[in-house]
Amino acid sequence: MRKRKILHILRSTKRDTYIVKLYNSIDALENTFFFNETKLPKQNSKENIEFLKRQKNTYFYTKDNFPIVKDQSFDTIIVYSLSNVQVKLCFKFLKKGTQLVWRSLGGELYTLAFINLNDAYQPETLQLLKRHSFFKNKFRFKFHRFYKRFSLNSKFFKKIDFVSSMVPEELDIINRNKNIHAKYVYLPLGDNNNFENTAIERINPDAKNIYIGSSGSAACNHLDVLKKLKEINFQYDIYITLSYKVPSKIYLDKVLEVGYKYFGDRFKPHLTFLSREEFITILNTVSTAIFNIDQQEGLYSINICFRKGIKVFISDKSPMYRHLINAGYDVFSFQKDLSQKMIASPYAPDITSIKGDNVFTKEDRKAVYELLEELDG
Repeated sequence: MRKRKILHILRSTKRDTYIVKLYNSIDALENTFFFNETKLPKQNSKENIEFLKRQKNTYFYTKDNFPIVKDQSFDTIIVYSLSNVQVKLCFKFLKKGTQLVWRSLGGELYTLAFINLNDAYQPETLQLLKRHSFFKNKFRFKFHRFYKRFSLNSKFFKKIDFVSSMVPEELDIINRNKNIHAKYVYLPLGDNNNFENTAIERINPDAKNIYIGSSGSAACNHLDVLKKLKEINFQYDIYITLSYKVPSKIYLDKVLEVGYKYFGDRFKPHLTFLSREEFITILNTVSTAIFNIDQQEGLYSINICFRKGIKVFISDKSPMYRHLINAGYDVFSFQKDLSQKMIASPYAPDITSIKGDNVFTKEDRKAVYELLEELDG
């Protein structure tokens, strides 16, 4: 039986090592992996670099390697992320009858969907962003740059046959781009062992603190969370991670100022990166976690919170909220449910209602075989 020839166009990130390993493990495929960067990021270990270079079907974007790949024909192209280089490469490889799959990495999905700040942020956070010309200029430039680039590549979007993201509920966002008429499929992006469903260690029954996740990004609407916790008169410690994705010092300083003003020494910001062990140590003192994010972010942290039996509040505008509700998880709305009474109420999550096919339980090889069924249509 003839094997399906798939070209993977990747960006040379650490998780791409897992993608190479996963697809190479499936006998029905003849894979070629093409990286559009000549060097792997510094965070990649030498073992990962050596692993990739040892693969006979792996190429880096160099003058010598490009003709080797260009001269081949492929049944399917899977492009991970949409940098300028990757879009151009797709046009070079696309031939009549070649199926195109876009596996979105997440952030770009929202950059393409949100035309202005009002769509992306909640009132307190939005007020800060609009107040400072730094943010206004930055976002005006960012949106102009992306929309100019992708309007020029509307032909590319029209050629996409299948699109994938972290949760299928993001299809509503994908469909905001009127040039995309693709079918949704789920494709793994990293080792789903990160989402194993065994309990870690259940929370201390006396734990009363709150964790605000999941990064320093303004998309987490930290100022809106702090305001609401002040309104409900929350009296215990508040942990917040601000070690990465912080848009600027202006934003960071404002979150710190408001946090200390409202809660004094009960406000516990973390400005340096936490290891998994350090993160879990903090969660051992927490009964409630808040992910007030209208976008898709923080699924790894949310998964750990579920496994520890922590009560999770998520923005009900988020596709994560809809996905987890549809999958049967006990998840609460930040906008409608967060109150002192709800935080203090006993919590015994019902795991019997959880449906097996969701972002935390999807088996990666099964997802690839499901894609093959769709491609064979």
